[in-house]
Amino acid sequence: MSIDYSKLTPAQLEIAWRIHGAAVKHGVSPDLALAQGMAESRLFDAGVNAKKATGVMQIKQDAADAVFKKLGIRLDPKNPEENIELGVLYMKVLGDRFGDDPEGIARAYNAGPTAYANDRAYSKETNDYVNRVRNYGGFATTATPPPTALNALVPNGTHLGYGDQSAYMSPLEEMSQSLK
Repeated sequence: MSIDYSKLTPAQLEIAWRIHGAAVKHGVSPDLALAQGMAESRLFDAGVNAKKATGVMQIKQDAADAVFKKLGIRLDPKNPEENIELGVLYMKVLGDRFGDDPEGIARAYNAGPTAYANDRAYSKETNDYVNRVRNYGGFATTATPPPTALNALVPNGTHLGYGDQSAYMSPLEEMSQSLK
């Protein structure tokens, strides 16, 4: 199983592309990064949860601090753009520390690096999370980029390609035009 891009909104597809781009840029598996984004927030800017994790990638401040300590990059988990970058960089830090095993990265991301290092990342919550990441294709060996929002919105599966999209109007633009 993997992510069914046909069921995502244009906003979710845009977030998927941002995650994919950040993963490629930082040498992290795009499939794993996208699957973790789906498992964390279904690719919505999820706000802050009860455990004080925030945004699409559900990042806590301690994860932001770990990225800063390891890579010297200071990002704000509450900033939607930086949240995605931070989530991917955190996955990179975890991969560098624990090896590039996708399941290990997912466990450490969910349970925390200390719990994972001490072999305590096997709770029901973490096992369920790892299964969601697996079901979204996070442990795949080949990366498939998400479709563009334009291609996802074209009816009957017609493929317009990646050429000139200047005539394309987003749903938000269409709505604002209809209100004029």
